[in-house]
Amino acid sequence: MPVEELTDDQIIEAISQEIVTEINDSEEEEEEVVVISNTEALDSIEKIIRYCKNPPDNFNIKLEELRTFNSVKEKRKRLIRVSKSKLL
Repeated sequence: MPVEELTDDQIIEAISQEIVTEINDSEEEEEEVVVISNTEALDSIEKIIRYCKNPPDNFNIKLEELRTFNSVKEKRKRLIRVSKSKLL
């Protein structure tokens, strides 16, 4: 059986394709969607807000950014209230 010698370009192409395939496979594995409840989301947002109100020395947050977190928090609270009222 004859052995075919590959050119440098062919070797590079083969390795590049293998690397791209490995990257795509690992990205697909990472894309698992984890469902987070509204209550869990609200708890996490409240933690972020507390962190932002008392940040470490090397962390700065703009008031506008904090307002965005508060807005998301209020939306989560409303969703939880609506969900609870539908259960009653």
